[in-house]
Amino acid sequence: MADLKLDTHYGHYLEAAPSPALAVVNVMPLFGLHRALRGALVGHLACMEITSSPGSRRLATAMRRTDAGPAAEHFYAEHVEADATHEQVVAAKW
Repeated sequence: MADLKLDTHYGHYLEAAPSPALAVVNVMPLFGLHRALRGALVGHLACMEITSSPGSRRLATAMRRTDAGPAAEHFYAEHVEADATHEQVVAAKW
């Protein structure tokens, strides 16, 4: 966030975040806190792991193209490789 010239204080942008953005990060804890939703938790996690690598690749490219800084680019570039590995593990289990 510092490379992007954004405020790094916890919760600084909470009021500016739209509700759907907050829902995405709150759904997994919701699933994890309720035993009846364990299947949803596993399905959601599998879906996220299988589909996140291409998005991370596009974000890494965008960080590079906009000269966002080395930390911003590294964050997403690292996720490309890690998410691709996770994708293979999840796909093999299904």
